[in-house]
Amino acid sequence: MQLMLLALLGGIAVADAAPADAQTASGRCVTEVAAPGMAVSHCSPPPPVAVKGRSIPANSVMAPEPSFVDRTPQARTPPPPAALQPYVRAGALSPGDYAWIRGRFPSASGEEKAAAASVQSWLDACREAEVAETRASLAAVGIATPSLEEMPFRDRLCGQVAGVHAGAANFPSFETFQQAMRAAEPVAWTYLNAVRVAEGVARRQAETVRDELLARMVGEQAFRFAISWGHGDLAAGPQLSETAVTTLRAQVRAAAAERDRDNTKWLKSVVEKNGWPTISSVGKNASQAAWLMLQYAGSDPGFQVRALKLMQPLVARDEVQRQHYAYAYDGVMLTLTGKQRFGTDTSCRAGRWIVKPLEDESKVEAYRKAVGLPPLSEYLGQLQAAGQCRAR
Repeated sequence: MQLMLLALLGGIAVADAAPADAQTASGRCVTEVAAPGMAVSHCSPPPPVAVKGRSIPANSVMAPEPSFVDRTPQARTPPPPAALQPYVRAGALSPGDYAWIRGRFPSASGEEKAAAASVQSWLDACREAEVAETRASLAAVGIATPSLEEMPFRDRLCGQVAGVHAGAANFPSFETFQQAMRAAEPVAWTYLNAVRVAEGVARRQAETVRDELLARMVGEQAFRFAISWGHGDLAAGPQLSETAVTTLRAQVRAAAAERDRDNTKWLKSVVEKNGWPTISSVGKNASQAAWLMLQYAGSDPGFQVRALKLMQPLVARDEVQRQHYAYAYDGVMLTLTGKQRFGTDTSCRAGRWIVKPLEDESKVEAYRKAVGLPPLSEYLGQLQAAGQCRAR
């Protein structure tokens, strides 16, 4: 499975790329930590790729598809259960007093627990439907039996409900959860709506694909930074308790996920019409914006795979930054196989940033050097210094 996927994606992702040759890569890169587990990087193009002892140009490993066609089928999402229906407005979650989640806490009545169980069963059905449809989409590009372990929900309502469930898991009782939500909601609402207004102004002035890419980054990046509430540029924001900050971040993540779904849909239409937004066609900053959208298009791994195939030959022509390809590749492979090659994705555990599972720990430093990424120890140190991962 792993070897087949690597061969399909090609380029710097070829399974037998020799680390010894990779370490001779030239070029200078600068990495800026933008958010936990993510960096914005700028670097020179990659060298030829070494494959089974022979060096071949990166753009000869795989030709792009002659045209991009959106083959992603729509999942048949089941209707929400009776316990949840009063909280659904126009296909979106209107959480209200959050009483529909009370049954997830130990003090709930039998009736409340049964209602919560019906919501969880519905969520499970949502997941099963989306995984089935995604497997069909990936099969169309030659990828069978993907793990899809980290795939977020594609359906708006399913994703919103799952986000509230994730946030509630941090609280010992429904009362403490509800209090934290009430404290955080005014701040979250004000911030998120201010971002939406700012992005709306920018998008109304957009006249080209480049303009639209840059305008959409207003919301995308503002939502990401809000997840780090209380740090960096948001250190001077309204002071909230730790529990309120936890719920605020959950609300921001839900809003970011909704924005990601909208950006994915838009980017797919652009790629279908114009191909991948290259540096020469839209500029370096807008091309980077397209890459960031692709990073957060995890609800549609079929699109991510097809986009990677379009990006790969562009790396050798300086039309796509090689570090961007590495980040995108790792994100896709974590979804499809549960492992990554370049160690770009991390998670916070017990107050420390750790690297998510690797394809080959013995070669990861060579692979990182080949695309201009710093050593893992340096990268993790940058993330730790940001102070956004604390032990609970």
